Amino acid sequence: MWPHKKIVVTVVAIVIMGVAAGLLFRQKAPTKQVDTGEELERGEDVTVLLDLSASFAPYGQGDRLTLKRVAGAIEELAMKWWKPPVTIVWRRIGTSSLLPRPICDATEFSPRMVDGGKGVEALKKAMSDCLAALNLQNTQTERYTDLSGAIAGAVQSREFSPAKKTIIIFSDFKEDQAPATHPVAFRLKGETLVMVHRPGTDETDMPAYLARIQQWTKRFEESGAGHVLSFPLDLMTHSDLVQSMKPDTQLTWISKTVSTSGTA
Repeated sequence: MWPHKKIVVTVVAIVIMGVAAGLLFRQKAPTKQVDTGEELERGEDVTVLLDLSASFAPYGQGDRLTLKRVAGAIEELAMKWWKPPVTIVWRRIGTSSLLPRPICDATEFSPRMVDGGKGVEALKKAMSDCLAALNLQNTQTERYTDLSGAIAGAVQSREFSPAKKTIIIFSDFKEDQAPATHPVAFRLKGETLVMVHRPGTDETDMPAYLARIQQWTKRFEESGAGHVLSFPLDLMTHSDLVQSMKPDTQLTWISKTVSTSGTA
């Protein structure tokens, strides 16, 4: 009888060890992640493109006031609505805009509960410094307008960032390439495009201007933009920009009506 008991005990031990090994193996086995086709977005990347070509610049008092509203809206969104970190870059649109030098240093805002508000003050100072830098460059206009290159450069410069991306464009959207050059092709990947526009400095053909804005809106949508927002420069308010760019805002088109007859 004893030998048989030893065999039974041995078999039971082997089975228990086998089950334990199986459980251990299953615990160590790598978990397969389900590919949803969407990257996890972390933070917010904002690029502000400022048209400094001769057809749009230099900026007048109304232009500068609108830019202050844009900067103020970015501050509010960064402090209250966007997920940190928030990276902000201001770049110029000119003759060759694919990789232009930033107008001012890039700003990264990552608020902390224990910094005594220093992060907020640093953000406000950075926005103020960028507006001051623009004022110094305001008269340094360029002859041609490489708008496509500026957009392509904005996309490429943040291509590998996991953050949600927004591109704000301050322009008359009149692309004028230098001789023997062609517009750069660009492809968008869900970015939010914000068009802040007015007619060119010497432009009097309002129907042509409005048609051009519609054409660029369509181009952005067909190129893969997630949202396209449009604001005539002299009608855009701080609240307009904040409300339209808050997270989960279900808007694909924001536009205030502009009429050549003067009625809206």
